[in-house]
Amino acid sequence: MEYSGLLGLVAFICVVKLNGVPDEIASLKRKVKKLEKNVFGNKEAKNMSRLIEELRGKWCKIDSDELVMIKKVQICDVDEDWVKVMYKEDERKEGEKEKIKIIRVDSIDSIELLERV
Repeated sequence: MEYSGLLGLVAFICVVKLNGVPDEIASLKRKVKKLEKNVFGNKEAKNMSRLIEELRGKWCKIDSDELVMIKKVQICDVDEDWVKVMYKEDERKEGEKEKIKIIRVDSIDSIELLERV
């Protein structure tokens, strides 16, 4: 009798593994994380993008992992998740073309407003 219960438990575990239930659970976990980010996590990014919107067209120094060597950028456009900035890699070269980069709002650590030279 005891062996039949143990055998039934082993059979149940095998059926669960073969049917891919862990894959469905992993999929549900990803969906829940995405929903949590949309409901709770984006509130700070929305507030930050609203503040950055006020800096549109101004020259700033942005502290971000995505703009490591760039000292001065002009904020061109902003939405809830992204910031479009324009910059020159070497400000001393007058003939160098301006480059455009789009970075995530949540990757920005700080912004310092600069006077346009």
